[in-house]
Amino acid sequence: DVAAIVKDFQAALKDELQIPVENIRVVASSGVPFAENFGDLVTAVQEQAGQELSKIDAREEATLTNLALVPKEWRTETLVLDIGSGNSKGGIFLTDAGSTDGFVVIEVPYGTATLSKAIDDEVKTNGNPRFAAAQVTSSHLVGQPLRQQLSATPELSQRRNVLFSGGSVWAAMTIMRPESALDPFPRVRVADLKAYRVLLEKTPGKYPEIDFSRIADPAAQKAAQADYDRIRGASGSKAIFTPEELQAGAAILNEVADALGFDSKSVYFDRKAVTAWITAFITPEELRAKLPAAL
Repeated sequence: DVAAIVKDFQAALKDELQIPVENIRVVASSGVPFAENFGDLVTAVQEQAGQELSKIDAREEATLTNLALVPKEWRTETLVLDIGSGNSKGGIFLTDAGSTDGFVVIEVPYGTATLSKAIDDEVKTNGNPRFAAAQVTSSHLVGQPLRQQLSATPELSQRRNVLFSGGSVWAAMTIMRPESALDPFPRVRVADLKAYRVLLEKTPGKYPEIDFSRIADPAAQKAAQADYDRIRGASGSKAIFTPEELQAGAAILNEVADALGFDSKSVYFDRKAVTAWITAFITPEELRAKLPAAL
């Protein structure tokens, strides 16, 4: 199925955007579960799309994201965190040189989709309400590993600026701060993350109702409504997140906020981070220093 999607996507790039096939790369990001049969996927992509499938790990993805988003003068003061579907990862540079040798990564192998599945397993095993299972599971699988890594590398928690990215952050901002839909760097407030978790616990199995009419700017109102329609599939497309996955994402966001002490930091959601590592990946190393200003 994945190989068929890659084939269709490549055809769209080539036919609709006139991208030469030699300029198309297929890369599996660190969120792809590298199961024992990953080789079968490599073979399938080669057979169906005629493309070699390469992959990057969490360290490389986090390093590339940081290089794309953070100007040199902010490198030693900024932590970049991405909450994905399959994993959560990020990191810091220890010096402003931007060398991969001086990059420290933080990672847990759980993201929105994978934690949601783990919560489902906890519910089936112990029969607890899902909100209670979410708290127990996220603490065990996300919070504890994060704190262990922070204890081993204190520099990770000493950065005063945090750039947050990922679909879970986008969903949280859409639901809790819809008026910020057109803001490229909206502030992430701990109170909103806590309220977000409580809101989703009150509406189990359902998408919360959002009053978009309270947004004064018509353009922001339209953008926020469109984002929420995409999240829940109201526009006719497949939903990006189920209500259960939103709950899992909220649990991750709160574990991260608590572990890193977001109360004492400046935390922002970077909307352009969604393509950051990809942009850095295809940019020659000698030009990557120009990316933050270019983006």
